[in-house]
Amino acid sequence: MVDRADYLDGEGRVKLCFTIHMDRHLVRMNGVFTKYELKQATALTSSRPIRLYELIQQFKKTGLLIVSVDEFRKMFELGQAHDRYSNIKSKIIEPAIQELRDKIGLEIKLRTEKKGRTISRLIFTFKKILRDSDLDNSPVNNSRFFSFIV
Repeated sequence: MVDRADYLDGEGRVKLCFTIHMDRHLVRMNGVFTKYELKQATALTSSRPIRLYELIQQFKKTGLLIVSVDEFRKMFELGQAHDRYSNIKSKIIEPAIQELRDKIGLEIKLRTEKKGRTISRLIFTFKKILRDSDLDNSPVNNSRFFSFIV
C-alpha cells in the first residue's frame, strides 16, 4: 500500500507516498482520529495513563465526555478483573491521574455520581499546570481549562 518512503534529512520526518488504491481510505480519515503530542505520550510508562490521556485529548474541544462506569471498564479493557469501583479507582484511575500530573503536567480532579448506592459516572476536571519550562515555550495552552465526565 505504501509506494515509497523517503526520510527527510535534518527534519526527523518520513514522507510516505501511497498507491492510488489508498486514496479513498485516506480521504475518509478527515478528523476521525485523536490528535495529541507524541512527545507527551511517550513520557507515560503504561497503557492506562496513555488511554486516559487519549480520552482527554479526544474530547478537549467539546469539554465534556460522559461515560458510565461500565463503559469506562470497556474502554480500558478491564473485563471482570476489577469488578468493584474501589478497585478501579485505586488500581487504574488514581495511578493514571498521578502519572499524568507528574509527567505531562495535568491537574486532574475526580468526582463521582451515584445512581442509588452505586457509582454510575466518573467526572474528571483538569487543567494544564503552568511550569517554569512552559514559560519559555508557547503559553497558548496554559490558560485553557477543560472539564470531562467519564
